[in-house]
Amino acid sequence: MSFDKVVLHLASPALCGIKPSCLFSMDEQTCRREFSRIKEWNKKLSEVGRRLVVLKTLCTFLIFAYDEKLLEKTVCNLNCMKYLEAKDYPVTEGTEKLLHELFRRLCSNSSKGFPHEVGLFLGYPLEDVLAFERYGGRGCKYTGCWSVYGDVESACRKMNEYKRCSSECCELFDKGYNVVDISTKYKTNILKEVC
Repeated sequence: MSFDKVVLHLASPALCGIKPSCLFSMDEQTCRREFSRIKEWNKKLSEVGRRLVVLKTLCTFLIFAYDEKLLEKTVCNLNCMKYLEAKDYPVTEGTEKLLHELFRRLCSNSSKGFPHEVGLFLGYPLEDVLAFERYGGRGCKYTGCWSVYGDVESACRKMNEYKRCSSECCELFDKGYNVVDISTKYKTNILKEVC
């Protein structure tokens, strides 16, 4: 599978503005080879408030794709901000500072372990993030894109929407559209009408 198609498969819900963010790992060789293309994509994606960030951790590279407005709306929810504040995030300094802190934690070799609060940034319900931290994934009602402890019906609807978006974007790519065009025009249905 080409790099473009991998990105669409794993990140299109965020790049198309229906999910706050997506996070996936990528091997070092591919990230280094495609870094200049990611920079080019970001120039065009920034016009619609979307971005891909490459993070180097101790063991791998991560790609964090996000929609600025959706992410801000998600993490600036009062309950989410209280939760992040309790985890020592700079909640009064804006979304950019929150992201910077999340990236620092994702890349650090901290004794605190993996920052499970990343689930909030990915758009998972606070109830599910809290329960996952508490139970370590055990005892959930459903497992899909995340471990669901709360509203399974709502979670399944979202997961199906994300899956449909990824599938449609990969189909559009196979028909000759590029990542940026698919990402910036997906919600407008312009490309869907053409296909």
